[in-house]
Amino acid sequence: MNSQQLQLVTYEQAKRLKVLGFDWEVNPFWLNDKQGSFCKEEIIISEQLGFEGEIYSAPTVALALKWFRDKKKIINNVSYLHAWYGSFLCGRDYFREWKETNVYGNYEAAESALLDELLTLLEKKK
Repeated sequence: MNSQQLQLVTYEQAKRLKVLGFDWEVNPFWLNDKQGSFCKEEIIISEQLGFEGEIYSAPTVALALKWFRDKKKIINNVSYLHAWYGSFLCGRDYFREWKETNVYGNYEAAESALLDELLTLLEKKK
């Protein structure tokens, strides 16, 4: 991935998002077949190609967090903690109860951890 591109959700995050109802059309996709999981920019799957496996949307982590805000009405953000030494705080605001989680070394790691926390939160509510 180009370092200037936004980070995509992991294969596991993509699977969890699908179960929770993520239905926004995005490219690329995570594919899982007999050879394992892999990510493709675009897919054209048909019975003629013989693909037998699972397909999961692979949004950017930022878009997945936006989906939580827009569709699930869960306010969430990643913010700086002690920006003078470059740490990031991963946090969320869920029904006005502020929760803080761990401090991460970069913004992308904090976003991904926040997404994992929100996925777990909704999975517990199902």
